[in-house]
Amino acid sequence: MRSKIVISDKEYESALERSASSPKNPWQLTGLKYLKNKKCLVLGFEQGVELSLPTSLVPQLKNAKPENLKDAFLSPSGEIIVIENLDVHLSTKEVIEAALSVMPDAAFASKFGAIGGAKSSAAKKIASAANGRKGGRPKTVTTADEQPPRELVDAD
Repeated sequence: MRSKIVISDKEYESALERSASSPKNPWQLTGLKYLKNKKCLVLGFEQGVELSLPTSLVPQLKNAKPENLKDAFLSPSGEIIVIENLDVHLSTKEVIEAALSVMPDAAFASKFGAIGGAKSSAAKKIASAANGRKGGRPKTVTTADEQPPRELVDAD
C-alpha cells in the first residue's frame, strides 16, 4: 500500500480554493457515497444530478468488499475516486464512461441528437436564411414505385 501524502491544512485549503476557481470539467464530481444495500457508488455532480453506479461495472471494484468501499472519497479536484485500503485510484471519467457503456447506443444517439439539433449557431442561421430565399427546403420527390399502395374503394 502507498504511504499517505501529508499536507498542512493551509496547503489543503489553498488547493480547494484553486479547484473552486478553476474551470469546471464535466468529469468533476462534487460528492461520492457508497450504498451498501445496493452495492453501488453514487456519484454527485455540481448541478445536483446523481449517478448510481453498480460496483460490478467497474473492473477494479468487482470483487471489493463493502467494508473496503465505505471509506471511498474524492480527490480535492473531484476528478479521482480514491479507495486507500484497496490502493485504488479511479479516474472519474473512466468510471462514468464504464457506467454509460451499458446504456443502449440508440438512447444516447437520440438524446444527444436532440440536444445538438436544438442548438442554434451562426452557421445554422445563415443556412436557414439561404434556404428560405430559395423557397424553403426542397420537397422530397418520390417515384410511383416508392409510394405506398392506395386502397381501392368500390363505388356502389
